[in-house]
Amino acid sequence: LLHEIELPFRTTSYPLGFRLNLATNSRHVIEAAAEAWDIYTPEFTHRPLDMRLIAQPEGELADGQPCFRGQGDLFSIVYDRHNFGVYHSDSMAGYCFVSEKTAADHMRLRTHFLEAMAYAILAQRLAVPMHAAAVLRGGYGFLLCGPSGAGKSTLAYASARAGWTF
Repeated sequence: LLHEIELPFRTTSYPLGFRLNLATNSRHVIEAAAEAWDIYTPEFTHRPLDMRLIAQPEGELADGQPCFRGQGDLFSIVYDRHNFGVYHSDSMAGYCFVSEKTAADHMRLRTHFLEAMAYAILAQRLAVPMHAAAVLRGGYGFLLCGPSGAGKSTLAYASARAGWTF
């Protein structure tokens, strides 16, 4: 079951201002977390997210379409037997096993595992994700919501050119 794997590297990050405690056996994971979340500072005092990410020498790069599954408070992301993650939204904790090749590809590691799991937990418990653009005029803010390609960015840019704050 690999319960006894040493996780000597630890860091605390603040995705969207929420605390995340990360333990791993790979410096790549620590570097990828810093790339993803070093721009954020602590904003909220809610119970932290806990994530463990284990990199193993076996396996190829996580590629293709993942398989997402969920039951109750459990959610999984599976690429193959060497690249997968599971989290429990109620306890705000999860773990991933990835190949060293996936860990070394920081963007893929971030997109498919680190950020995917952290933001999914936050979206279920603490935050509301929105696909939007925002503009400000005369002290009033306007949130332009809609699906991709609806013209939110175009309208926000046109508003900015007309003197609104983007």
